[in-house]
Amino acid sequence: MSAATECPLDSWEDYRNAVLDLLAGARTNLVVFDPTLEETGLESPRGVELLVALAKRSSREDAIRVLVRDTAFIERDCPRLQRVFADFSHRITLRALTPDQQIPDNTFTIADNVNLALLFHFASPRGRVNLDDGLAADPLAQFETLWEFSGPGPNYVSLGL
Repeated sequence: MSAATECPLDSWEDYRNAVLDLLAGARTNLVVFDPTLEETGLESPRGVELLVALAKRSSREDAIRVLVRDTAFIERDCPRLQRVFADFSHRITLRALTPDQQIPDNTFTIADNVNLALLFHFASPRGRVNLDDGLAADPLAQFETLWEFSGPGPNYVSLGL
């Protein structure tokens, strides 16, 4: 087992790289809580490639869970991401917060329940990355609570008609 490490995040590029690096290293699961996904890099060709790889690699039905505040960016600007959601609906779930839910200020991505990329406030790129660290547990508990009371996101499953 490797030692826990922490690195600061100081720019949007740092944050996108951290999210994509966590996704690249994920073995079984990924959870993402982000207001819109605009700054995560998941819509990029590399992000889509890594999502597909994890969806294929993991045998978990809940391999990738994504929780957003607003789906407008995904619906308007993310055709590649929509395609991945449709093709891997058996491994990827997108949900949206309901209007009455308290919205946390932070945003985070957690891979395999131990690797964390966290922004202290969704409007600022300042945050940290924790690897192999128990610090992922607090945001994960927050995610599970939000997930339980969130609503279904858009359904991108093709009907094959």
